[in-house]
Amino acid sequence: MAVTGYGIECLDHRYEISADRLGERRPGTELLDWIVHLAEKEWVRIDDFVDAYRQAVRQHSGRFAPAVSDAEIRHSLAHARKP
Repeated sequence: MAVTGYGIECLDHRYEISADRLGERRPGTELLDWIVHLAEKEWVRIDDFVDAYRQAVRQHSGRFAPAVSDAEIRHSLAHARKP
């Protein structure tokens, strides 16, 4: 995964997330949708994605809403890792 001017782009698969969508939550929850969604994909190394996601959130701050906190990232990752 790479953080770009666009947002986040996967280097191994054709997959892109635009910066204006980084703050999306799972409907009816406070979970960050991209973390939970990509943790479900077998080809995603979730720790690498979360590192890129954190960097993208910092780099693209102001281009998405609502804001994303590190606590929300940790909570969403913990939820995504549950069996």
